[in-house]
Amino acid sequence: AEYFKEFAPVFDKLCRRIWQDLKHGEDANAKYVTKLCQENNMMKRTVNSALRSMRGRMNALKELQKVQIADKQTKVDTLAEKIEKIKEEINAIKEEVKIHPNDKGLLQKYKNKKAKLYSWQVRKNRFENDIRNYENDDINNYSLCFGTKSFFSKQYHLEENNYKTHEKWYNDFRKLRDRQVYYIGSSEE
Repeated sequence: AEYFKEFAPVFDKLCRRIWQDLKHGEDANAKYVTKLCQENNMMKRTVNSALRSMRGRMNALKELQKVQIADKQTKVDTLAEKIEKIKEEINAIKEEVKIHPNDKGLLQKYKNKKAKLYSWQVRKNRFENDIRNYENDDINNYSLCFGTKSFFSKQYHLEENNYKTHEKWYNDFRKLRDRQVYYIGSSEE
């Protein structure tokens, strides 16, 4: 158990290095693996395990983006239908407002529908921008928080999260971030 407690931070540091290298287009070939083995004084199997883990995370993020694109597209389609319906309703109310300009209830209804139309158009545009960002196949688009995002955010509200100093939070974050070791058996290769 002590070996894993000491080795996990070293392994996770290697994983973060590999993640950055993959994001910046490093060709993870045999020379790259050999270089990492020499720099970190590790066996080839250990480096290959870290490399395979990071490739797996990257592939998972790629697949997740496909799901997110489909989800956002569904939302865009739904909003487009709602926008068309509310535009028809607004045009109908607009004609009634012209006929009865002093009807405050009708005027308020018209304003409420216009406000709803505006908010739906803003949401639709935001979803369309998200889709464009997801479809940008740049590898630098993939972000990954080693540790957890919620725990990382605790550094901005130390007192609310029962931390007296940033150093105490950072030590806990490092323990959370550097706690995994991943080994691939020879049959998996």
